[in-house]
Amino acid sequence: MQAYLPDVFDTALFGLLADDAPEAIAQRVAADPGIIGKTVSVLFPVSPPVAELAKGKTPKVLNSRFTPEQIKVFDAMEDKGLLRTPFNWELFFNADSRFPERAGLAGAITGSFYALMVCFLLSFPIGIAAAVYLEEFAPKNRFTDLIEVNINNLAAVPSVVFGLLGLAVFLGYFGLPRSAPLVGGMVLSLMTLPTIIIATRAALKAVPPSIREAALGVGASKHQVMMHHVLPLALPGILTGTIIGMAQALGETAPLLLIGMNAFIPSVENMGLLEPATSLPTQIFSWADSPERGFVSRTSAAILVLLGFLVVMNLIAITLRQMFQRKW
Repeated sequence: MQAYLPDVFDTALFGLLADDAPEAIAQRVAADPGIIGKTVSVLFPVSPPVAELAKGKTPKVLNSRFTPEQIKVFDAMEDKGLLRTPFNWELFFNADSRFPERAGLAGAITGSFYALMVCFLLSFPIGIAAAVYLEEFAPKNRFTDLIEVNINNLAAVPSVVFGLLGLAVFLGYFGLPRSAPLVGGMVLSLMTLPTIIIATRAALKAVPPSIREAALGVGASKHQVMMHHVLPLALPGILTGTIIGMAQALGETAPLLLIGMNAFIPSVENMGLLEPATSLPTQIFSWADSPERGFVSRTSAAILVLLGFLVVMNLIAITLRQMFQRKW
């Protein structure tokens, strides 16, 4: 760099780079010791104020964050084409870091995946079984009416209540590990169950009674009618409701914060169902509460990633409904 800018002092130059620039050099040399004594090109992340300056978000004149010497360095770097703004793939493949330039969402995406996997494995079969029983086999009495009212009420309960329930039961009573995706998935499954049950019952009601009558007329039992005829026809609506419920669970923050699923994850190598983890919403919450200015852009990028996942999940639900929907 000094060869490109001979009139620049080192202190002015390194004041524009990110705090982990020396660490990046050390990692590059450790990975390839053969570059010692050679001239190589190395890309460094700049500090957050320089990034805003390069993107035109802050004025260059009378900017108190830069000295005149640093403005001179910035102009020289810009004139020689040394400033680049590539797509930041590190946002997806890096874990969390105390340096905002290196912080990524790999740990949060992995934690959300584990939690949603547990949520799906619990809520999907239990929700379908409960809906089938209530809709097709349960007797109509005060007890089943009370269950139906409670299910409808649970669908409107604030998510923080489920977090308190998970904190008291899963962590306090059963002693499960704090911040684990297993506990997060179990809490999210409690939230998703009412949505899946209501959607499944609506899908079962949409199947025409003639399907049931025709199957019973040829000698099928009630269980065979449900398993072989009614449930396969209602599956598109069930999947749609399940995906929408999972998308809602993906965006929940309060219950995961209450069970402590906002751990600092510097590496994803040792993550598992019983290890401390974080999720996309809680990672956004942590970055938004960070005092470093560089995490402001990271927070905005993480919000866009979360919105992207939600849009994709809703598009999948709409596509499944259009592909498998039947009209009678």
